Amino acid sequence: MASAVKDHIEGLQSPIAERRLAAAEALCALGASAAPATLELIDALADSDERVREAAGGALEAIEAPLGAFVSDLAQRLTAANSHQSFWAATMLGRLGVEASPAIESLARVVADAAAPLAVRQKSAWALGQIGASAQSALPQLQQAAASDDPRLTRLAHGAMQAIGTDQG
Repeated sequence: MASAVKDHIEGLQSPIAERRLAAAEALCALGASAAPATLELIDALADSDERVREAAGGALEAIEAPLGAFVSDLAQRLTAANSHQSFWAATMLGRLGVEASPAIESLARVVADAAAPLAVRQKSAWALGQIGASAQSALPQLQQAAASDDPRLTRLAHGAMQAIGTDQG
């Protein structure tokens, strides 16, 4: 990991809001090179300072895909108390594509969980579609989601089933 990214990761852990903000903004400026900081940026979405949360979100937008080694940690964050963290965990898993296959079961559970935030369920359905054919074990949850009252969840579930190769709708 580049020294600058490591320094900014440490900055995100600072008790001083201005230092956390500077670190998140610096990571945002690094774009895709900030991928090693993905987990810390997702954690920063729960920061007490709104500016830090916004800068962390901007940095996550710029990361094309996280490191594949983060799949397990991202899967754990799918059920974070903060829905922004869960949303971004699902987003990053989707950006990994087939490399996120170890998270299929976790994503499928979220898709089927009516108590989960709708945006997180939607993004998890999308992520399963990005994984593709290896996500066949998630078909029952996607079929359930395809019957949802939410048009976007329905559309994303159908898209995921099509990407997996078995759209039933």
